[in-house]
This record gives sequence, structure tokens and C-alpha cells, in this order.
Amino acid sequence: MSTAGTPRRRTTICLLLLGALTLSGAAPSQSPETIALEDAISVAMERSPLLKAASSEIDARRGERRSAGAIDPLELEAVPAGTFNDAPIIVTQTLDVLGQRSARSDVAQAQVVAQSAELDAATLSLRRAVSLAYIGLQAAIAGEMHARQSLEIRDSVYQIAGQRYDLGDVPEVHVWRTEIARDRAQNEVTSAATATSIAGARLATAIGRPDASLRPNEGLSLGEWPGYDLAELRDLAIESRPDLAALRAGAAAGRAAVAVARRERRPDLAVQYRTGKREGSSGTQIGLGLSMPLVDWGQISGSVKAARATVASQEQTLAQAELDAGLEVEEAYRQALSTREIAESYSERIGARAERLAEVFQMSYERGGSTLLEVIDAEETLTETQMSRVQATADHRSSLVELLHAVGGLLPE
Repeated sequence: MSTAGTPRRRTTICLLLLGALTLSGAAPSQSPETIALEDAISVAMERSPLLKAASSEIDARRGERRSAGAIDPLELEAVPAGTFNDAPIIVTQTLDVLGQRSARSDVAQAQVVAQSAELDAATLSLRRAVSLAYIGLQAAIAGEMHARQSLEIRDSVYQIAGQRYDLGDVPEVHVWRTEIARDRAQNEVTSAATATSIAGARLATAIGRPDASLRPNEGLSLGEWPGYDLAELRDLAIESRPDLAALRAGAAAGRAAVAVARRERRPDLAVQYRTGKREGSSGTQIGLGLSMPLVDWGQISGSVKAARATVASQEQTLAQAELDAGLEVEEAYRQALSTREIAESYSERIGARAERLAEVFQMSYERGGSTLLEVIDAEETLTETQMSRVQATADHRSSLVELLHAVGGLLPE
């Protein structure tokens, strides 16, 4: 059910129409651009500096992966003339036959996966920020409309009070009371209009177009509740959340780093070509060389121990993050249920009663059975109820955004 407002009584329909005209007339000279939520998210993704930075980081990690998986450079050593005469030119090619290069490549590949997951997490956060800003603008527009409608009605009551006072039907205090109500409504309009401007600026900034004047292409509505299963949502979060995927990739990189550290004990093989003047020979030789640490004084064992400890820390961090993710899902789920119940109570019960109360007092006043003050009180109650309904609906829509974010960006059908 839309919270944009409904005709309340036959005697105020014209006033509501006048309020709508007043709202449109108060718009800025720049015509607002209507935009759908998904379009806003798409624009934000195209323009986001953070996403571009994350993409560049992925390119950097891919470059590191390529470097880690490449064959060791072919090295040339040229001995200055006149210093030695046995081999002034030496060309060496180190061979990776025992898996060091493969282990380094595994580390680099895990880092690429982790950075890709970081990009997914940044994208998910951007979607959340834009969605919340969009809902905030929808709520601000609806709240401003109700405030303007209330101002029109209270101004009408003030005019009637003045006429009745001139006729001697009501005391002057009734005029004072209705004037206070009208002035308060004017302040509420001012606050609501400011809130709309701020909400519009937040949405424009969120999508990377801070100078744009934007309006949602649809009003704020409660929507349907599919009835999700909490256990299914928890499992989905563990499987789908990109921040958890990044932590898993980090742990995989750590395990690969352990293999790199352990393989430092293995010997390096190299093909070497030597040429130069040499007595009794052509001076050209090709041979296979081997180098390995003889005594490392604990460096390799220390590196292996540090790498293993890092992996253990990463795995425990992942375990805690999974627990936290489950809690975040449950909190968002229960918040969605609670806000749904509150919003429905305003839409289906409290709002209807407030409208009926205002109708009863107005009809009673027209028949001489109630006072202007009672009409004002009923109108104020109705306005407060309408504002609360807008806020409750916005809270529920926002809670669904938080739930979507908590499970990793995809809710069950």
C-alpha cells in the first residue's frame, strides 16, 4: 500500500489537490530527473572511484601472479676485460624443477581471488548505500507531501475560526489555537522540505552525480513479504558473502605461502653457459649447476613457523567472521519481521482509525457537535500517524536492504 496519501474526506479533497499543486509549485527551477533504483545503482557502479580502485588492485594482483608464475630471468654476467681471462661471459638459466615457482604462483592466484572478492564486497556495499539513500528520498518526499497537506487543512481551519469569531460563534482563543496549529504546520513543511533536499543530495552523491536533482520513479510502498527461512538465509550468507570469500582466499594464500617457505630448503638447478679465452681449450663450456642452503641458521624453519601461524590466525578469523555473519543475518531478519509488523499496523489499523477519527470530528463539527479545537487535535493525530506510517514503511524497506546485504546480495526466491 502506497504511503503517498489517500483522499480522506469529501470536504477536504479540494484542499488535498491544492496541497499537491503547492508541492509541485515549490519544486526547484531545475526539473528533477526521475530514476529507478536499479538505474541508480548502475550509475553508481559506473562512476564509483572505490570500485575503479578495487578493479585496479585486481589488475595489480594479476600482474603479480604473472610475475610469480614466470620462468626465472636469463642472467648475463660479463667480466670486465683484463680482470679474468677464463670466462669473461657467463649466461645462467635457473630451472624450476622442484616446484618453487608453482608454489609462488599459488600464493599470487589466491591473492587475485581475494582481491576479486574485495571488489564484490565493495560493490555490495555500494548497492546497500544507494538503496538506503533511495529509500530515504522516497520517505522524505512522502513526509513532505503529508506535511503540506496538513498545512492546507490547518490553514483552512484557521480561516474558518476567524470567520466564526467575526460572527461571534467562537471565542478568540479558538482563533489563537488554530493560528498556532497553522504556524506549527508551516514549520513542519519547512523541515520536511529541507529533509527532502538533503535526501536528494545524499542519493545524488551516492551515485556519483552530486549536482543532479533526482526523484524516485515510484513512491514508497510496503511491498510483499516472501516469508524467508532463517536457517536458509544463514547458510546462504556463509556461501555467498564476498567478505567471507576474501578471508577464505587469504587463508588459501597463507597455506600456499607455507609451501613456498618449506621449498626454500630444496636445491636450485641452473644451466650455465660460459665463454671466453681459456688456455688449452676453446673457452666455451655448458654445464648444470646446483645450489642449496648448507646452513641457514634457522631462517627457513622460522619462515615456515611464521607462515603456519599466519594461516592459523586467518582460519580463526574466518571462523569468527562466519559466526558474526550468522548473527548479522538473524538481526537483519528479525528487524525485518518487526518493522513489517509495525508498518502493517499503521497501514491497516492505526492509520484507518486516525482517518476515521478525523472524519468523525469534522462531521460532528459541521453539525455543531464538536469544537474547532477537537478538529485540530484529530487532524494533528492523523498527520502524526501518517508520518509514523511513512517512517515505519521506510524502516521496513531499509531492513530488507540490510538483510540482502547480510546474506551476500541474493535472497531466495
